[in-house]
Amino acid sequence: MMRRLALVMLIWPFAAFAQSEAADQARRAMADLETASAALAAADGARDRVKALTQTIQAFEVGLGAMREGLR
Repeated sequence: MMRRLALVMLIWPFAAFAQSEAADQARRAMADLETASAALAAADGARDRVKALTQTIQAFEVGLGAMREGLR
């Protein structure tokens, strides 16, 4: 939940100025982050948690890429 909020707060101010590609990338990152958050909440074992955390990191990377694109 906090991760989603942090990502939204990072991306939101730049979304108005971002190109459509960067905005699409940011939306995809938010959706991926929500999916990863749900997977983390549903994780039963260590392998599931590692997989969910990996998804979370990948979603953050996509979000950061979108933010960088929006700044250009």
